[in-house]
Formats: sequence, structure tokens, C-alpha cells
Amino acid sequence: MLLLLSLEIKQEMLVSDMVRHKWCRMQFARVQIKPKKAMRHVSISGDTLPHPVLGTHDGGKVMLRPARQGTGIIAGGGVRAVLEAAGVKNVLSKSLGSNNQLSVVSATLDGLLQLRTASQISEIRGETVFGPSFTQEQPKVQVPVETKSE
Repeated sequence: MLLLLSLEIKQEMLVSDMVRHKWCRMQFARVQIKPKKAMRHVSISGDTLPHPVLGTHDGGKVMLRPARQGTGIIAGGGVRAVLEAAGVKNVLSKSLGSNNQLSVVSATLDGLLQLRTASQISEIRGETVFGPSFTQEQPKVQVPVETKSE
């Protein structure tokens, strides 16, 4: 009788573990799906921004400006994290409004979502528009090396 009771308890524990495992898998799937749905497209030119922009959210304001190659990310904590995640490598920024980090990060995201490349603006206007020269990809020119032959 005692053996039967312990077998039933083990079986119930196994079933409850299976249910819990299935529930956990569903929760992990939800955790992975939500961020994918929240992703937005950010237009960048090369490794910098196509034009200066001012992002605002609540009391936070963030000014983002394109920078020449080799400048790096000149930004504070929250702004730097967002710009690195977006793939921007050369940018100048200044936080103008609130010091609240949530407002600053949200303002940075707002600024990044306002960006449009010169080609996108050209399509909208129906004419050719050029951005700053340092935002365009420069073709690499190979210099021929002459060898002395005798």
C-alpha cells in the first residue's frame, strides 16, 4: 500500500513538472516574440547619421549630430547604449532636457526614428538629393605600386 502511494505521488509530480515545463516554454517564447515585434528600422549612412536630429520625449531632449569617421560615440550612458545597439559608430550627442535616464533613452529612440537617408528623401521629392560628403561611402582607390625590374 505504501509503495503504491509513493508511485502515485511520483507520477503526479512528473505530470506537474511536465505542465510546468510546457508553461515555461510558452513564457520563453513570449519573451522572445515581444522584442521582435517592437523592433524599428533606423536609417543610418555608413557608420554615422545622415543628418542632425533633435529627439524629444516627456521632459528629455537629445541632440544627435553626424560625425566624421574616427570620432567615435560622444555620448552619455543611456544615449551611448542605444546608439551602440543601433549600430552607429560615429556621432556627437548632447542631452538638453531632463536628467531622467528613461526620458533620455526614449528621446534618443525618437531621434533615431526621425532619421531619413538622402536616397529616401530623393524618392519622396522626386529629385536628386545629396547628403554631407562624409556620410556617403567613399570608393577605395588602389594605388598601383611600381616595381623596378632590371
